[in-house]
Amino acid sequence: MSLSDKLNFPDVKRQAASAKQYSRVVPPKSGVEFKEGQVIEFAIPGNQPTSYLDCTNNLRIELPVTVTAAAGVFLDRAGAYSLIQQYELVQNGTVIGRVPKYNVLMTALADIDMSAEYKSTTGRALIGTEGDSLRGCFMAGGVERKFFISLLASEFTMFTPNRSLWLGSGAEIVLRLTLEKNAVGLVGAAGSTYEIKRPQCHMNITELTAESQSQLDEQTGGDYQMLCNSYDHASMSVATGVSSLDQVLGFGSGSLERIMFTIRPQATALLADSFSLGHRVTGNLSEYQFRVGNDQFPQVPIQVNADGAEAMSNLLMADNSVSDYSKGVSGLMNSFTLNTSSFGGGTSSLGSQPQIIKTNPYTAFPGTDTGGKLFGDSVFGGAGSASTIGTSLYAIDFETSLSTSKNAPIYSGVNTLNGVQLYINAKFGTAGTPVPMMIDYFALSTELIYLNRSTNLWSKRK
Repeated sequence: MSLSDKLNFPDVKRQAASAKQYSRVVPPKSGVEFKEGQVIEFAIPGNQPTSYLDCTNNLRIELPVTVTAAAGVFLDRAGAYSLIQQYELVQNGTVIGRVPKYNVLMTALADIDMSAEYKSTTGRALIGTEGDSLRGCFMAGGVERKFFISLLASEFTMFTPNRSLWLGSGAEIVLRLTLEKNAVGLVGAAGSTYEIKRPQCHMNITELTAESQSQLDEQTGGDYQMLCNSYDHASMSVATGVSSLDQVLGFGSGSLERIMFTIRPQATALLADSFSLGHRVTGNLSEYQFRVGNDQFPQVPIQVNADGAEAMSNLLMADNSVSDYSKGVSGLMNSFTLNTSSFGGGTSSLGSQPQIIKTNPYTAFPGTDTGGKLFGDSVFGGAGSASTIGTSLYAIDFETSLSTSKNAPIYSGVNTLNGVQLYINAKFGTAGTPVPMMIDYFALSTELIYLNRSTNLWSKRK
C-alpha cells in the first residue's frame, strides 16, 4: 500500500551541506578595449578544492558595447550574441570546448528555443533581443549599452544532469570570446563599427566547509566526471547551379544526437546592411537525409516544399519539442507583411491587425545576392513594408526513442567514431542553388568531461 504525499510525514526536506556563496567580478586577462577580430579572455579559477561554480546560472559576461554609426545600427536576432564569432574553453593548452560561428548557432537556437515573450521582456533587457520582429535591438551611435549574456550552448552549461564545475583542478580555465567582424555583427551603413570597453565576467562561487568537502570526497573518491552535450561545427561553400550534394562531414562522436544546418547566401553573409547571421534561405533545397556508414537517417529523404511542414516537423523532433503544444517557434514565423487595412500598414505573426498577405519566412526565400535587409515594419495608416529575411533551418534527429538529450540518466545517439563515415545527401531542385551558398552544420553530441587524476586537469572524451 502506498501513501499519498500528503501523509508521507517521514519525507521531509534535508538540510543542505554547510557552504557559503561569494561573488567574483573578473576583468579580462589582458586589455581593456576590444574591437572586431580581437579576443576577450577571462579566467575561471583553479586550485580551489572546496569551491564550485554553477556555470548555467552563476556565470554571466558583462559586455559594454558602443557603436560609431551616426544613424545607429541594429543587432541580429540573437542580440549581443551576434558579436561573438567563436567561444573556446581552454586549460593548459587543451581545448575543452570550441564552437566557430557561435553567433550563427545562437541565432538559430534563439529562433526555436526562446519564446517571443522572453525576447520582448527579459531578453530585450539582458541581451538585446526583440519579440515581434526578425531583428535584434536598435543601438544609437555613440551611446554605450551594457549586455549580460550567459555561456549558452557550451559544454559547461549543458551538463546532463546539471552539475557544478569543481574549481579544484590544477590550472585556471580560460574562456576565450573571439569578436565578430563589424559588417557581420552589425546591421547598418557600411563602415559602422563597435567597441567593447571594460568587459567583465561575473561569477557566484559556492565554497563548501572543510567538513562538507571531506564528506563529498568520501562519496566520490576524488572522481569528478560529468556527461555534457557539446556542439561541433563544420561548413562548406556551394557554387551556383549545384543540384545535389553527397558530402562527408567530419563529426566523430560516440553518441551523435542531432545535426542542425543553415543555408545562407555567401554575398549577404558579409554585407553591412544585411542581417548576415539570421538571413537563412532554402537555397532551393528540395530534400535531404544523412548517411552513417550504410544506414540512412531517415530511411526516406525529408522533403522540403513550399509549406515547410515536413522540414519543420523534423526540426522540432530534433529539438525534442514536436509534441510541446505550448511552444511556438515565433522566431521562424515572425514576419511583417503587407497590409492595406486602414488600421495599419503591416502586422507580425503575433499581431492582431487584419492582413491580406502572410509571408512564410521559413520557406519563402530561395536566396539572392541582395536579400535579407528588410525586417518589415508596421506604420499606422501607412503602407508598411514586408520582411525580406528568411528563417529556413533544417535538422535531423539521431537519438532512439529510449532517450532524448533532455533525459539526464541515459543517452542513445549514433556512433561515428573508428572510421564510420557520416555523409549529407541533398538535392536542390531542378535549377539547383540560385547563388553561391554557405552551409553551416552544427552537430550535438553527448561527451564525457572528467578530471584526469594523473595531471589534475580536465579532459574530454567523445
